[in-house]
Amino acid sequence: MAQGSHVPKGGAASAGPSAAAFRLASYSFVVFFFQLVLVRYLPATAEHFHSFVTLVPIGASVGVGAGLLSVQRADRLRWTFIPIAVFLLALTRLFSYVVVIGPSTAEEFARTTLSDVPPDATTITLLPAMGIVFAVTAMCFVPLGAMLGEEFTRFRPLVAYSLSVLGGLLAVTSFAVVTSAGNPPWMWFSLGLAVLAVASHRHAYFELGIVGTIPIVIALVVATGREHERWSPYYRVNWHDPSDAQYVIEIDGSPRLTALDLSDRGAADPFVAAAWEQYRAPYRHIARFDTVLVLGAGMGNDVALLLDGGARHIDVVEIDPVVADFGRFGHPQRPYADRRVRLHVTDARAYLRQAARTYDLIILGAPVPRMLTWGMGPIPLDGYAYTSEAILAARERLAPDGRILTYHTVRQPQSTAKVYHVLRSVLGEPPQVIHWEQGTIFSYALIAGGSASTSSDETTRLPPSATDVKLPSDDWPFLRLARRALPRHYVEVLAIAVGLSLLLVLGAGGRAASGRGDVEMFLLGLGFMLLATATVTQMSLVVNSTWQVTLLVLSSILSAMLAANWLVTLRPRIGVRPVLVILLLSLGIASAVPVRALAGGTQQAQWIIGGMLAAAPIVLAALAFATSFRRRARSVTAPAFCAIGAAAGGVLGYTVMLTGVRALYLIAALAYLLLWILTDRSRAATIP
Repeated sequence: MAQGSHVPKGGAASAGPSAAAFRLASYSFVVFFFQLVLVRYLPATAEHFHSFVTLVPIGASVGVGAGLLSVQRADRLRWTFIPIAVFLLALTRLFSYVVVIGPSTAEEFARTTLSDVPPDATTITLLPAMGIVFAVTAMCFVPLGAMLGEEFTRFRPLVAYSLSVLGGLLAVTSFAVVTSAGNPPWMWFSLGLAVLAVASHRHAYFELGIVGTIPIVIALVVATGREHERWSPYYRVNWHDPSDAQYVIEIDGSPRLTALDLSDRGAADPFVAAAWEQYRAPYRHIARFDTVLVLGAGMGNDVALLLDGGARHIDVVEIDPVVADFGRFGHPQRPYADRRVRLHVTDARAYLRQAARTYDLIILGAPVPRMLTWGMGPIPLDGYAYTSEAILAARERLAPDGRILTYHTVRQPQSTAKVYHVLRSVLGEPPQVIHWEQGTIFSYALIAGGSASTSSDETTRLPPSATDVKLPSDDWPFLRLARRALPRHYVEVLAIAVGLSLLLVLGAGGRAASGRGDVEMFLLGLGFMLLATATVTQMSLVVNSTWQVTLLVLSSILSAMLAANWLVTLRPRIGVRPVLVILLLSLGIASAVPVRALAGGTQQAQWIIGGMLAAAPIVLAALAFATSFRRRARSVTAPAFCAIGAAAGGVLGYTVMLTGVRALYLIAALAYLLLWILTDRSRAATIP
């Protein structure tokens, strides 16, 4: 039997294949589901986890791999899940009240530093905070991996793999359904624990322990929440009791959006009066705004001001349905109810592609941090609203002499300087800049395009030191990075994660982990994770970045894996090496063809061609994986090293900050090329 193999006592027949299949799919469901839950819950509860949310899938993959290698200790390990899970939630509650201090660096803008923290706040530095959360997250998935491994060895490799993928597909769909309905997180955790309890019916005491843990988990999660709370598909949204003139909501714990009464009624409030002056200032330089497009409209302050100013038609785009609801019903002036306003709950880039009219004015709302959905890489989706390609798309929707207006709330001028230079590059002239040293709402406003009067006492230029920056593009959408680089604190956090992962895997796997292991499965897992990240990112540009499309892409990836298994089962003579050759060719094409190359066709053509370019590598990678995995023995070594490889792919995914998104295809190609070299022709031959 292969190194690391383990067949449970009694074999498959004693438990019944149907029951074993149900348990395997259920345990896989729990692994996928809790990973998605933590990706949403951790950064929403403790905001400083946003930049490192990818540590969750990395830790989950490491934990599952270590658990699979520890399958012989599954009976003991399963009992560790309860205290570790409860401790993780208690730790999350603690971090929701602690300020994590990041290093002050010129490489990344708008990080929390000591100068930003109130003197009475409880603080912890970045490295120990991320190290603790990563370690506990990974340990939480070790018992789940061991339980999964117990059932995995009951089936032939492809059957077990298919059941595991099916469980993941059901988890993605279930999580999307639960969160899209606005259900609070205590319901997410309860659902995952309920499925775990049902899957553990053969272990009565553990099943009772899981059932008894559910009330504890609910109590911790509810206690971590705040008053007046709703969960959208993207954020945790809290609101404060409104005053007559303003209504504040928090996004993932930070006050991000304020609905202001910008009519004469609100003028008595000093804060609203000062904010009104800032909102009004750019319009002294905008001669015409009969038709307006507001992208990232939030709760509708711009819309209210435009309506009072006489705008005849306003298209409003807001991706978050909960924020849009607050604009409909919470804004003092109810601007979204006006007959001149049309509200579109969708992605800004997608709307620009499908818009049928031109506008006198396009307003780009201040960006709210939003990472690639469900932790698929450290890619900030809010940055895609300010790339060169995004501004070019906005320019195409401008009427003659139309203008683009954007506001910025950051104190550091660097990210505003990046937008300034993107506007200048695309529109061919420098934008006007309005700067407020002590701004109530904004620090900067940029007005670009068209022709307008310039008031020398009000407009200024950005500081020269802020202009030496790398401009964001669809391939490198990092608005808060000065240039292509992997900042030192990211390297340090990733080094800690890699070190802890090695300790966990070596401690769990013994000789199987410290020896040769299964290098081929490691490379397959690594390459597939990189491809999945690149595919989700590219499709968010080709179609849109809403949660529905991300769900569709993730479900399609898992479905492609199931289809590849089915094809290999029907055609067992498929060899790995020919598939790898075609895969390498498709990766070369995908890395060479930018998304903007699709901009000239119709929307349907963009979807079809873009989908084919993004899907071809995934389908071929899934086929290569299924072909290779089919030859494995009934052992946990292969899936364990695949999971560990996926974690390594997650770490390498941070290289997008240095290389750009399309370079992920090239890094994956290197992994598959090495796999092609390691796969000798005898193993690639026909298996009867």
